[in-house]
Amino acid sequence: MSFPILSLIVFLPAAGALLIALTYIGRKNKSSRPIAGYRFAALVLIAITMRVLILFSSPDPQIDVFAMQKAGAQGLLDRENIYAMKFPPPAPLQSSEEAVKHYGYAYPPASVYPVVLAWMAFKDVRVAWVF
Repeated sequence: MSFPILSLIVFLPAAGALLIALTYIGRKNKSSRPIAGYRFAALVLIAITMRVLILFSSPDPQIDVFAMQKAGAQGLLDRENIYAMKFPPPAPLQSSEEAVKHYGYAYPPASVYPVVLAWMAFKDVRVAWVF
């Protein structure tokens, strides 16, 4: 799929979530009570749907967080000390030596475990943060 179509597909649930969120504003009338109980569940479902759609709309994001989590997950599976590793910069900065992260894995130890599980199961660390 092309980028504009995927952007539109991700935009539609966001627009729906905004419309549902706007129903919390205003007077509460008794006729809307049966629907009101489903609004929060609908917002949660839309949030999960958007997170899944983002996995497809941006298969290889060029940001340092993605590169660090991917390299950290692979490093932990290779039994390396992820806090002593040097992480590669995102693709646009790969020619710059200053862009290499020399301070090791930047996140707490417990945050790497869901990332490693997602990397082992799906080869995509972002899956860990869908739910």
